[in-house]
Amino acid sequence: MNRQTYTKSILKQFLNLIQNKGIIEETPPDFFTDCFREKTVKLNDDFIKKHSLEIIDNGYTVIRNSTDENLINTAVNEFKLWKNRNNPHFLNEFYKFNNRLDRIINLHSRLNIFQELFTSNSSLKIMDYLFMKDTCLYTSLFFEVGSTQDTHRDIPLFWTNPAYMYFGTWLALEDVDSENGPLVVYPGSHKLPLFDRNSFLKKIGRNSNDVKDIDEELWKEYQDFCSQESARKGFVLREVHVKKGDTIIWHPLLVHGGKEIINKSRTRLSFVAHVTPYNTPVFHMNIFFNKQSVVPKNAPWKYHMLNNRYIMNSSLGINHVSDFDYTKLI
Repeated sequence: MNRQTYTKSILKQFLNLIQNKGIIEETPPDFFTDCFREKTVKLNDDFIKKHSLEIIDNGYTVIRNSTDENLINTAVNEFKLWKNRNNPHFLNEFYKFNNRLDRIINLHSRLNIFQELFTSNSSLKIMDYLFMKDTCLYTSLFFEVGSTQDTHRDIPLFWTNPAYMYFGTWLALEDVDSENGPLVVYPGSHKLPLFDRNSFLKKIGRNSNDVKDIDEELWKEYQDFCSQESARKGFVLREVHVKKGDTIIWHPLLVHGGKEIINKSRTRLSFVAHVTPYNTPVFHMNIFFNKQSVVPKNAPWKYHMLNNRYIMNSSLGINHVSDFDYTKLI
């Protein structure tokens, strides 16, 4: 490296420093470590100990009766009123089948009762402990019917700075069993590594600078490999059946999905919250597959507070349809 190149490199590092930017530190957080597990075993709080150890050891946990049933009933009724009120404006692309809406993104931004579902959920205590910081609502999904998703890891679309500071949660708004599309998981698959991300780029002949935020071809390559490795390592796919009011938390590296819906006459009302600590920026596949990306260390969005919990200011969407004026929906 000549002197001019070296000087430019130092200047670039200095500018990144004063602009509070840098390359993502990929060292796993404390809750990945054996020391943290040993500390958790010694906890006096049996609630936090039990569920934290299940996440650490199995990659997921189920918190029974995590949310007040009356609050759930109110939220479900408000959703039904909202759906009926806005039904004339819905596009065909919004529906999955049988007049059932597909995933609704950030419904909590329009119906505040869903923010209350988040802030009142007892599962927050567990994630506060694992993060060692207060848990905030980043984004949410509302499902009227099962997602029927192939098994996958969330983390390419929820890649944080610092890394791994994310959990997925699912509050059951009605009972979920084998027939209406339960969550399926590979317990233990969270212990598999991230894998060599460059190998997936090479396989499809892609440069790390050419990856899209949401890159379907690369997503399939990575997720198929994660699922295949889970099975090859002997992890057994398991259905997670829950009752109304139960919350599932899953580890950022857990391989999971949504089982096929057997009985399409049934709904599977559920509220999924994607959570991080406060002021944690979240990135997508273009950053996950480019380890040299220089990114902000602070979240670029604003939050508001409800019941002493931070909630990111977000916008409504349905089934990722972008060319629609969502201000029509009231």
